[in-house]
Amino acid sequence: MVLKPSELTPITSVALVKLAEGAGLPEGLVNVLCGLGPTSGQAAIAHPAVRKVVFVGSPETGRRVAMAAAAALKPAVLELGGKSANIVFEDANLAQACLGAQAAIFSGAGQSCVAGSRLLVHKSIHAELVDMLARGMNNIKLGDPLDEATEVGPISNPRQFAHVTGMVTQAKEAGATVLTREAVPTQGYFVAPTILNGLPTPRTPHNQRSLDPS
Repeated sequence: MVLKPSELTPITSVALVKLAEGAGLPEGLVNVLCGLGPTSGQAAIAHPAVRKVVFVGSPETGRRVAMAAAAALKPAVLELGGKSANIVFEDANLAQACLGAQAAIFSGAGQSCVAGSRLLVHKSIHAELVDMLARGMNNIKLGDPLDEATEVGPISNPRQFAHVTGMVTQAKEAGATVLTREAVPTQGYFVAPTILNGLPTPRTPHNQRSLDPS
């Protein structure tokens, strides 16, 4: 297996493979190829030793990966960022649902393909659960990710920070209400844990991304 991590976050992949080999995984079974997508990534897809391509990332990059794999007649599996939903029914344990929703979206500052970025709640408990979540989120500690007391760290890079804050701004302009604090540490790409409530249902084609705070 050849693992090509994002050029923005390669260290975790290198560390993971080293830990796996230290635990007994045969050396060379999993390999890490660092570099940019248009160079290292494209070269890996085209290499004759590669027989299958699996990509996790954005739809834009996924299209390029699919085209490169098709040109080499290699099967490709694409996971292009689903919008994972927490679904809470009226008979749910709200305290557990609240904790579960917080963990689902704010682990890793929401920087995960399986982050629970949507919360679908039965209307009979909607107000109570949203209020509970808002109060809990205002107590989340933001800070240095190397500090054990930190619960939510920063966004990994300025481009993604601008993307996230831009979507929050768009949501507010579209009529959403921010129910949580917006103050953050002054140094670093921090985005406060955010609940957007009351956003009108977007009328966009199914293949276009709608407003989403994640």
